[in-house]
Amino acid sequence: MLKALGIRFRVLDNEPYSGALLYELGFVNEFADYARSVYKVFRDNNVSEVITIDPHTQYTLERLYPPKYVPEFNIKVRSYLDYLDPGRVRVRLSEFTIHDSCLYARYLNKYDLIRGGLLRGGKADVKEDPVITGRDTSHCCGGPIESTYPRGSRQSCQ
Repeated sequence: MLKALGIRFRVLDNEPYSGALLYELGFVNEFADYARSVYKVFRDNNVSEVITIDPHTQYTLERLYPPKYVPEFNIKVRSYLDYLDPGRVRVRLSEFTIHDSCLYARYLNKYDLIRGGLLRGGKADVKEDPVITGRDTSHCCGGPIESTYPRGSRQSCQ
């Protein structure tokens, strides 16, 4: 998608993980050490911007690294969603479901961005239940539970 939009980017050979699960599972000291090591990898590779593809990484790099855990973190962090051109998005479905990540909807100000890109000029019949998909009421995506209880997470999806 980014290439189709003309965005130039590269991927590091050993792309580091943000460490989001360490933080989310309460391993704060380990997270702090890990975050500093990730920043060192970015710095050593002259990374000036990171494009994220998931809400947990976006939140971790944007809101947790600076200012508390890696105060010197000065790398621009953008979600791939920020690169979407609403004028080029075409919805070809008559009906669809949006499951907002609680992080995108509540904490990263992506709620309107997602809807703007999907709904502008589309022909879809948009029906939202504000209790389920509201900005302040969206449910957790459940991503972290898969690493802790993989069997249970697979059962809940069947």
